[in-house]
Amino acid sequence: MKIAVIIPAHNEEDSISNVVAGIISLRSTGIKIDAIVVNDCSTDSTENICAALDCILLNLPINIGIGGTV
Repeated sequence: MKIAVIIPAHNEEDSISNVVAGIISLRSTGIKIDAIVVNDCSTDSTENICAALDCILLNLPINIGIGGTV
């Protein structure tokens, strides 16, 4: 079994690295887990930061809010 954690993100440059790292750290316990970041058209560096992380990154072309992002 594999787990996918969906992380909606809008202008989260200050925290996204720690969130993804926390999820990925669970792999050390034997859990098969992936982090999927859905970038809700951020205007900060969220997209660039996520591109360098061990996660799946989906970029939305317009901001649709938390409900649509999830």
